[in-house]
Amino acid sequence: MKNILKSKKYTNYFPFLSLAFGIILCFYMVNQLEKKHILEETDLNLLRASKSIKYILGNDYITSTMDNSTYSKEYILEKGTLLNEMSKELSVDYLYLLVKKGDDIHYAIMSDTLDFLQEHPTGYYWESLKDAEDDSFELTWKTFDNKNPIFLNSSDIWGSYRSVYVREVSKDGTVYIAGADTEMSSLNGNLSKHTLILLLNTVVTLLFAIPLMFSFRKVTLESSSLKKASGFIKSKDQLTGAYNRKKGIFILKNLAEEIKKDEENNLSTCLIDIKNLSYINKKMGLKAGDDIVKIVVSILNQSFRKTDKVVRLQGDKLMVILPNCSKNARGILIKKLKNRLSIFNKMNKKNYFIELNYLYIQYTGENIQEFLDHSLNRLALHKKNKGIEETIIQEEILLGIKNNEFKTFFQPKIFSQDKNVQFEALVRWFHPEKGMIPPDKFIPVAESSFLIHKITEMVLRDSLEAAKLLNTRISVNISPIVFEDESFVIDIKNVLEEYESRNLITLEITERVAMKHSFSTLKKMKKLIKLGVEFSIDDFGTGYSSLSYLEKFPISELKIDRSFINNLETNKINSLVINFSVKISALAGFKVIAEGVETKEQIEKLMSLGCFNFQGYYFDKAQPLEIILEDYSKDKYLDKMDFSTLEKL
Repeated sequence: MKNILKSKKYTNYFPFLSLAFGIILCFYMVNQLEKKHILEETDLNLLRASKSIKYILGNDYITSTMDNSTYSKEYILEKGTLLNEMSKELSVDYLYLLVKKGDDIHYAIMSDTLDFLQEHPTGYYWESLKDAEDDSFELTWKTFDNKNPIFLNSSDIWGSYRSVYVREVSKDGTVYIAGADTEMSSLNGNLSKHTLILLLNTVVTLLFAIPLMFSFRKVTLESSSLKKASGFIKSKDQLTGAYNRKKGIFILKNLAEEIKKDEENNLSTCLIDIKNLSYINKKMGLKAGDDIVKIVVSILNQSFRKTDKVVRLQGDKLMVILPNCSKNARGILIKKLKNRLSIFNKMNKKNYFIELNYLYIQYTGENIQEFLDHSLNRLALHKKNKGIEETIIQEEILLGIKNNEFKTFFQPKIFSQDKNVQFEALVRWFHPEKGMIPPDKFIPVAESSFLIHKITEMVLRDSLEAAKLLNTRISVNISPIVFEDESFVIDIKNVLEEYESRNLITLEITERVAMKHSFSTLKKMKKLIKLGVEFSIDDFGTGYSSLSYLEKFPISELKIDRSFINNLETNKINSLVINFSVKISALAGFKVIAEGVETKEQIEKLMSLGCFNFQGYYFDKAQPLEIILEDYSKDKYLDKMDFSTLEKL
């Protein structure tokens, strides 16, 4: 060792090495001070921002009685947008309010990007801290009793944050938390930026102090940079920017090794297949297919967590690697994916719609290549068989809408006691080559591709025009897909507000839809009733067949399914159901209509059971508006009623 130190070959470098060591030591010390300064500055921004919320929203935003129905979507969007703007001005990522409710803590409001707020006005209103799997839940609970601001690092299913919680008291005395977050990625990025500046200064110093050493360092860095760039390019899919198959397998192997070391960790994947991409490539060209793949990858990146990795396995097959993702978290992520996909399809003006097959698969310790092969086989089995046929029909439906091949017909509904005639709107498709296509052939396909929204809007507008000309009420069927969409109320409201005849519209929903989410159903109905519309329960008896729920909903009519009418003469149970429905309706204040009436004998039997309202071929099939206008003006429909029988009853 002594001989080496005495060697002139090495001692010539000692001054340079000593100077370099001194500069690096200074750089380290200054960098640590800078990190401390940035953290203090970040905490100061967070504290300033959180204390500003009550002045931004008003100290009466939080009340002791508030819940998830306190504020409207429009109001939440307004306040959320205001918080978003203020968060930018105050140099933080998120502003929010937390309130206790039972044994849970809820976000009373939380800012997000303007695009997401406009797409989902209530996206961060009344979200559960438990559902988000926030690891600071217990500390947050204690903060409600702590009068001093608390700074903490926390994480949930979306990422990691530097946060501050400030205890506040609302105008009515309710204790709540005003919070502000900065994403750790933003904080680390800020630190990296300052570190980079210090590093550049160090390099410049070395450049002037020891030219030879700097030259050597420059060559080394350039070589390393080229290697990293080469490695980056090799790991990415050139079309989408997602990880390629080779890199995806490498990531899976590393995560699998971590699981073996720590059994508390878990690993799962979400395999995704873009339906009928090969058909679209042939039909519309490779450019359209490439666009779809890029859009899907973009939607996946927006929907999943920052820790999740999107991998393109092959042409139409994608995989999202999900480290440490619980079943509850997976449900939240897939809901977000569905929402973003729904928004794209509704707003999409191109001649295609994106549909995905997806399948969650839990890793259980097998060989990674075997796991991937097995997963792809399961996805192939999961894929629908009639995908290409559906895609062809989707294209024809979209073209049919553009070419006005869909027509709205109207069928009369007779209210004999009032001597009043109303109508139900029914859509018909007149294909230029295939003739008239029945609704049961195209409605399911339209529902799967979101074309049902376009068809519903067309029928609703036609019905509003018809109601104005006929001066009578028109019923419009609402698909479960349309009714359960988050934007249903806003979409329908936007159309209704264009017409003065909106108070002549009845929206028909099935009892299955009414009961599936009864609480949200009631909220939607009440909002639209304020605009003048009424609601009808269609196909009664085919779903839950329970009269107990009817009192909950503000309906104006109940339509008994035609299956109860067909064998009315021989089936005593059907007669009992109809008679009981009529009696309930008298108490609840709505009317009962019998569907599928085809004979005079059926009418007489129904009248004997107390039902005086009818719809069916006995009076007329569905007809175009011009025929309806003529027949309606001549009282054709009421002329078919035997009012003498009614008078006897």
